[in-house]
Amino acid sequence: MAETPDRLGRLRDLASLLEESIKEASVGVRAQLAAQYRATLTEIDELEKSRPEQKGTALDELNARRAARESGASGRAGAAQV
Repeated sequence: MAETPDRLGRLRDLASLLEESIKEASVGVRAQLAAQYRATLTEIDELEKSRPEQKGTALDELNARRAARESGASGRAGAAQV
């Protein structure tokens, strides 16, 4: 079965719905819902592990460089004041 782009989001929504349903369910149904909840969490974990690691955007890289530059500049300024 192919993963659709929205599949992970739909599984997370399902997990939230199951979690709420477990709280409100009768004792007789609770075990079945809990089993489905565990299976859903397992599937979410598997999909997250199989996804490629997401790299930051160009903007993220620029922000990281700016932060490194600013922290380096403040460290040099503090050393000069001693």
